Amino acid sequence: KRFSIRMDSLENTGNLIRKFKKWSMSNLIEVDNVHYSINENNLIRGISFGLKENEICHIQGVNGSGKTSLLKIILGIVEPTKGEVHRKENLKIQFHGHKLPFKGFLTLLQNLKLVLSEDELIDAQKVLEELDLHEKLNLRFSNLSFGQQKKSFFASKLVIKNTQVFVLDEPFVGLDDATTKFFQEKLQKRVNDGAAIIITSHIPISMSAKTINI
Repeated sequence: KRFSIRMDSLENTGNLIRKFKKWSMSNLIEVDNVHYSINENNLIRGISFGLKENEICHIQGVNGSGKTSLLKIILGIVEPTKGEVHRKENLKIQFHGHKLPFKGFLTLLQNLKLVLSEDELIDAQKVLEELDLHEKLNLRFSNLSFGQQKKSFFASKLVIKNTQVFVLDEPFVGLDDATTKFFQEKLQKRVNDGAAIIITSHIPISMSAKTINI
């Protein structure tokens, strides 16, 4: 009997290892039958998908459908009511949400120096120059317009090296059409270079993406 229990345990462990290998070899992130409820309100019901390198997943749904909640579950900030999220070990993720965490009392340049390496800072300055924001580097972040703040923070995320997955929650809100096109082209280049993206956006995207409806 003891031997039988041990064999069952080994078999179950083997099944788990095989399952882990199956998703880890092909997906950076795997969302497996995720449900999420708040006060008996079922926001997310049975969502499943995988994210590979060079891939974009566009999460779509009406306001209040749980898009941001799903991103938080994927990031591990919120636990699902049911289901699992698997992330490849040591996965490097950059998150761009609704709030801009740069400090208002610091200059744009000082904020960038806090989060970027020297090489990344050089790359960010090049992006800011393309956006005609290079002259704003020595202004306090709080003195920039909302659009300028959003552009500069977005630029800082784009240049962080070795990022494997970008998780973006309505990143184009507050940006004009030309700037939206600019950032989508930059994101597409990162994807072409091996990164992957999970994005929510009610603004149409020109990037090639698979749609996840919730």
